[in-house]
Amino acid sequence: HMVDAVKEQTGVDFWQEMTIEEARALAKEHNVEITDAMTVGHIINEFFETFVEDTLQQPTFIYGHPVAVSPLAKKNPEDGRFTDRFELFIIGKEFANAFTELNDPIDQRERFEEQE
Repeated sequence: HMVDAVKEQTGVDFWQEMTIEEARALAKEHNVEITDAMTVGHIINEFFETFVEDTLQQPTFIYGHPVAVSPLAKKNPEDGRFTDRFELFIIGKEFANAFTELNDPIDQRERFEEQE
């Protein structure tokens, strides 16, 4: 899971639900560049891109991307903060991206409106 990979590299546990203020404080503490528009999900993704992505040398599937960075993917039924999506990384590069497509028009509209 993306959150597990971040925790392994940084010690930061994004499994714990947190406020945007707490996530921003963690980003500042770890020198992760963020913007005011970013949500907790965006910050998790920034941690992944900053600390994890380049370390994935062997073929590795990363799943459980935050909803905020996966607007076309279905939410995971067990934890709605994340989606049913995975990416394959080899030598620090993304080689594949796949997800269960969001087919709920109401959820899709809400996500698009949040991005505006």
